[in-house]
Amino acid sequence: MAKGNEKTRAISRINQQGWMNKYHDFALCIAFALLLIVVRVPSLEEPLDNDSGASAFTARQILRGEVLYDKVHPTHHLPGIYYTFAIAFKLFGDTPIAPKLFLFPWALACTWLVFQMGRRYLNYLSGLLGAAFFILVSSQVSLKGTTAETEHFANLPLTAGVFLSIVLLRNRAPAWQFIWVGFMGAIAVLYKVHFIAPLAVAGISILAEAWLNRSQTAAWKMAFLRLAWMSVGVLIPLAAVAAYFASLGLWDRLLLIFKIGFGYM
Repeated sequence: MAKGNEKTRAISRINQQGWMNKYHDFALCIAFALLLIVVRVPSLEEPLDNDSGASAFTARQILRGEVLYDKVHPTHHLPGIYYTFAIAFKLFGDTPIAPKLFLFPWALACTWLVFQMGRRYLNYLSGLLGAAFFILVSSQVSLKGTTAETEHFANLPLTAGVFLSIVLLRNRAPAWQFIWVGFMGAIAVLYKVHFIAPLAVAGISILAEAWLNRSQTAAWKMAFLRLAWMSVGVLIPLAAVAAYFASLGLWDRLLLIFKIGFGYM
């Protein structure tokens, strides 16, 4: 009977601790949100900068029925930022502050990922300081932190992809799960073609791990499977986007992105 009571009390303590952890995480998320509001709200009324203004113009043309890469062609840019701005205008109205308002949940999600990365692989204080540092630094005027630049929206898939790569590698996850790293990488690339940090981190880490474990017979096979699944994750979103514009007869117009882009190199 005593053992039964001890077991019940132990389960109760575990449940209570779980609820306390959830409450603590919720309170911390609120604190991060408040800090974001404090540092970003004062800049909401500032006019959009040139790059953000160009993205806003293209997004408004999309909402008016124009097809991207047809009459409206943004030279060397992929479509991610324009459809992001279009969603922002749909949600918050045709106003310059709409993209900045839409950026809040993106910045909060990215902050939370930075915190989780630091807490999981270093310690609680490192995660807390990393999250606070991210909020403050990414909101600096000198870094265009008060704008709605493409980089601010791309931070989320970039951070999520890198974090996911670390988690999967450390947990020795099945090869097929690396498809999600590729998916995050593809989303980042759709904002800017050189945003390949998740793919680079995962690819280099996979090959490095295979080299360190080369004495094991299955090491290189596992590396190949992981890279293959990651490639599938990259190709699915990119192929879907390419197929969409090709179906509209805009394949050649889409390829102009890369032809023009090479001129900037």
